[in-house]
Amino acid sequence: MVGAKRVSHPQSSTRGHWADLDNEQLLEAQFFNESPEHLPRLLERMPLGEELPHIEFTYDTRGGAMVRCRHCKPNAANHHRGFVLRYENGDRVLVGKDCGAKQFGESFNIRKNEFSAASKRAELLKRREHIIRHRRRALQIIETIEGYDGWGAYARSKKSFRHGLWQIVGALQEAVQRRDGVLYITDRVRDLAAEQKRTRSGPPIMKEVEVPVGTLAGQSFFTSSGELPDRQVTALMGRLKSAIFNSIGEADRDHDLKMLFKGIDNLIDALDHQLELVIDLSLAAAPPNLQLLCNWMHGRGMGHYRVQDTTLYRHDAANQVVSVQRGEGKYPVRFEISLPESAPPKKELHELRSCLRR
Repeated sequence: MVGAKRVSHPQSSTRGHWADLDNEQLLEAQFFNESPEHLPRLLERMPLGEELPHIEFTYDTRGGAMVRCRHCKPNAANHHRGFVLRYENGDRVLVGKDCGAKQFGESFNIRKNEFSAASKRAELLKRREHIIRHRRRALQIIETIEGYDGWGAYARSKKSFRHGLWQIVGALQEAVQRRDGVLYITDRVRDLAAEQKRTRSGPPIMKEVEVPVGTLAGQSFFTSSGELPDRQVTALMGRLKSAIFNSIGEADRDHDLKMLFKGIDNLIDALDHQLELVIDLSLAAAPPNLQLLCNWMHGRGMGHYRVQDTTLYRHDAANQVVSVQRGEGKYPVRFEISLPESAPPKKELHELRSCLRR
């Protein structure tokens, strides 16, 4: 081992300068160095003495050349990850990620924890500053997303599906969830195995089998329940605006900042989920998909159905829309689809995420 003799340090001497930096200093601080071997005043071996140097940088050269640790190697590069340590006189040494504690003992771990805490707090502060700088643009994007006509189109289509095809909603949801969207109908076919086993001739023996008719697209539209995206988005946007204009000015402790940013990330993810639901509407409304739904309902003995433009309806022999009793009135069995005229705001949501995630 080429390092100097390991020494112990009193608890009072282990506190490093990272623990004393204020927010502004942390925002300006650099914690990482990508070329540690090229730093000035780099010593070839650990110096003698009892001074406990402070951690100046961390390094990580994975994917590149290894770095020689001044604690455990005299002349060979042997670590990809470690620390740049700096003495009061400006001299520097490099140690591997585990070698600082071997050289300096528990005192080094205390300083390493201070360095790690300072680095993590700096990232939190930088994200807070990033959000504050970009929140006006974020507000513009939020207003654009709120104005997307797909929210209303989805709500109208979903209400029409629930009210117009209320008799089959439960059966369709169960069929989709049980078979991963593959729709089956029951068919009668000859049971040849049973016929071969009988001892005398007779009429054909029939059996019922389930036959797949296709896989339903846009499944989330047909199976999702709960509050519709238009209401969800209104609530989510209200919470997001409050977070970036109100809560962010009140949070300063690390825990509070972490929880705030986690909440913002969750809100954006929830917005993305609501948008995916609306995008599924176009898949659900595709004519081949609606025709598949008609075939499935007819094969399940639910009546005759037809697709015309963006309307699916049950008809009688005269091609008239069938109405069924529900409660005290009769209502047409008809599903009218409203499609948005504008493109989904995927790019806007991506930009919003960039504004709020550093």
